Amino acid sequence: MTFNMGSFRKGQSPWNKGIKGTHFSPETEFKKGQKSINHLPVGSITIRKYYKRNLSPKRWIKIAEPNKWIMYTVYLWQKNIGNIPADKILHHINRDSLDDRIENLCLVTRAEHINIHRADLEKNRVCRRKYNIPIEHLRAVVNGRMTHSGLAAIIGCSVGNIYHHIRMLRKKWKQGIVI
Repeated sequence: MTFNMGSFRKGQSPWNKGIKGTHFSPETEFKKGQKSINHLPVGSITIRKYYKRNLSPKRWIKIAEPNKWIMYTVYLWQKNIGNIPADKILHHINRDSLDDRIENLCLVTRAEHINIHRADLEKNRVCRRKYNIPIEHLRAVVNGRMTHSGLAAIIGCSVGNIYHHIRMLRKKWKQGIVI
């Protein structure tokens, strides 16, 4: 009969049975109340690129401990003008999400905001399965202006993924969905 030398045999107990809270290197352990090396003080501003579905970078400011952050645009608006109504959002007039000057911000409803950016959405539509492949690139492959392998090299995915996306695009075209 063979058995794994690393496994416990019947009746055998582990070496640390009954030992609670063993500390092998207490001098390098996290001490109670110790701040991490990544800790940032209140008032710190960072730039985050992926907030929810939005890919544009935004500034965030730390307003309280522990880790209470809000968008810097919201902070500036509340500090200079007042609270933002629940049915409104802040819009960057020049469409630069890092330009947080008060004169570049305005309050709009969500419906107004989507209408402002509708042209951008139409222009930048992408096929969002694993990779964000612009529809115009897929159309270029379908129309013969670009090769499958050329697009795969640009996007950084396999040629099979490009074939898959084109099949899905053609399926939508057959269903009458214009992309």
